Amino acid sequence: MKLFKKVIPGLALLVAGVVGRLLLSGAETSVLINSGMRTFRILVWIARGAMLIGGGLLLAGSFLLLLPLLQERRRVRASEELIARAKAESRKRAPLSTRSGAYNEDEIRDCLMQFFDSTPAKFTPYLERYQSQLDRMNSYQARLNRMLRQNGADDLTEAEALLDKLEQNVFGVMRKVFNWLTMYDASTPDDPLIHNLEEAEAHNEKALEQAGRLCATITDYINNQGSRIDITNSVKSFTELLKEEIK
Repeated sequence: MKLFKKVIPGLALLVAGVVGRLLLSGAETSVLINSGMRTFRILVWIARGAMLIGGGLLLAGSFLLLLPLLQERRRVRASEELIARAKAESRKRAPLSTRSGAYNEDEIRDCLMQFFDSTPAKFTPYLERYQSQLDRMNSYQARLNRMLRQNGADDLTEAEALLDKLEQNVFGVMRKVFNWLTMYDASTPDDPLIHNLEEAEAHNEKALEQAGRLCATITDYINNQGSRIDITNSVKSFTELLKEEIK
């Protein structure tokens, strides 16, 4: 409302000038006879001046009205350009880089396919098992998310964050796998690499076990809400323990 007040004086003066000029045109003969040519010219100039000043004030007020909109549009455009640059930089970033603070699942899966395609067939079974582990983690995340939404358990969203952290932990192990495979050479013994691959698989299984226990604990908590059984403390203690384990 304050902004619109900026155009009201100019609009009023412009309208007054236009109306005055129209009235003078309609009463020109009467004014000339009763007041003379000089008076008529003065009144015409006053009406024209009112129109010019009013038009100028109206333009200035309109500009002040549009200025915040233009500034907001410029801000939005700058924000969009910043996001676009960030996305472009993210695409340029090496998929196994730790600089972003989080691994991208699609990139991890792409790397799995690429690395195992270039390694001997004897290592292929690990690819299938790793992919299965990623799928199982996704399943836990999807089912927990659905359960929390269905039950309106917004106070338990921390559990989703813990699952995401477990998944990132698995991705970090996958990064080690990729680096081991990168350094693999047919002239080197297979045993150290196989040992590392099996350790990575075992680590992921532990993470999946923790994910399963977390989901089971949260399910029990939700199912017992409103009853006399209170497992709030067990939920809290388990989540705190899990936080410590996956630091």
